Amino acid sequence: MFSIDEIKEILNRYSIGQFKQFGEIKKDDENSFGQIVETDIGIFFIKVLRRFDNGILQSIKVAHELYEKWFPTYKTYLTKEWNICLNYEKKQIIFYEFIKNLEWDWRDLNIEEIKDYARVLAKFHKLTKSLEIQSTTSGTYENIKLLVNEIYLKRGLFNQEIQNILIYMKNEIAELICPENEYVTWFYSEYNPGHIMFENNKVKYVIDWDIGKEHAFYDYGSSMVACFSTDWTVFYPEKLREFVLSYNKERELSEWEKDNLFEAFKFGVIKYGAWRLVNLEIKEVNPHQLNKLNYLISLNKKTFNDMIDF
Repeated sequence: MFSIDEIKEILNRYSIGQFKQFGEIKKDDENSFGQIVETDIGIFFIKVLRRFDNGILQSIKVAHELYEKWFPTYKTYLTKEWNICLNYEKKQIIFYEFIKNLEWDWRDLNIEEIKDYARVLAKFHKLTKSLEIQSTTSGTYENIKLLVNEIYLKRGLFNQEIQNILIYMKNEIAELICPENEYVTWFYSEYNPGHIMFENNKVKYVIDWDIGKEHAFYDYGSSMVACFSTDWTVFYPEKLREFVLSYNKERELSEWEKDNLFEAFKFGVIKYGAWRLVNLEIKEVNPHQLNKLNYLISLNKKTFNDMIDF
């Protein structure tokens, strides 16, 4: 991505040492490029954003602000001019602390991890409620509803089983409306095991931020999908029960939120289904998402509430 002369020039804008060597490339896709960089005072992670907008910028700023409040996320290094991003040759650059053994894989969480996973999400909702930043659309209720409707209109590309699921998603998403007076805060959008690193059953790092504004109902509902196995074939009600108890201990749910846990869960499953069930370009179906949606369709509110016994 950068020559040695370029990286030296970039590092001169920071106070993180002089260049020693490049390390492993960790990410290289349409959204960003990421690589380890070693200097004479430490090891760092440079991220070059290929997609950049105000939503991404404010997500980076929020992560930095929460780090300053002891929230479990990575450190972001500011430039000598105290900027969080460096505009270099029309590229937006960020330096983060290097996280050793960082894994991007989604894995099954144990009960203790689930508890802390929920607690940290509730803490995030409390810490960000008063922040004055702009709303974004990614992952919000209206965004997912629009996406479900777009996929529904293309349902003829698929067999009857998939069409029935798309009809179910369209009908159900229309009913999952959170009242305006319920808890509104900043939401993470993709708070899931693929974006969290644990140490000794505690959340060590929350990564890959994408911040927007929405009712917390939709955010914790999305995060409930962590209570499925990684292949989406098994749902663990005991994990969801602990998730709800732990979240509620950190931020007490309203009576409406408590009465609509099934609806929150339903939104989370439909949300990930909208993102990953079908690939319209190649007319392909993701079997793992199919498992999860079929499981949701088999449930009703009473069965769900009996299982989690909250």
